[in-house]
Amino acid sequence: MGVINFHEEKEISRRVKSSLRRRGLKVDLETEEWEIHGPHPQMNYQVYVGYVDFIPAPDAKCTCPPGSQRTYCPVHGGCCVAVYPRAVYEIEEISKWWDTKPEDRIFIRTTNNEQRCCM
Repeated sequence: MGVINFHEEKEISRRVKSSLRRRGLKVDLETEEWEIHGPHPQMNYQVYVGYVDFIPAPDAKCTCPPGSQRTYCPVHGGCCVAVYPRAVYEIEEISKWWDTKPEDRIFIRTTNNEQRCCM
């Protein structure tokens, strides 16, 4: 495990940001540092883990009550994700990066708001 420095590790930064952008997400570097896991003998790939913010759709409406922000507001919300080589999953917290479920997969957002599942 290590910490990702998005300013120095340009290729990792490009891959992670591109994968997130296709899903309507952007890296949140203010909440906590991003981590990198792998590769090692039991796992021949890398997983990037951290917090993201939603990129609001042009017609998105804020659902936050006055004076606070909701986690799942389409304008202000965000979550913790694990970026795998061919998928991105919402996870409960960074320390549970390995605990992904098919129903937590975040799909690619297309121009006509359809969803695709591949990276």
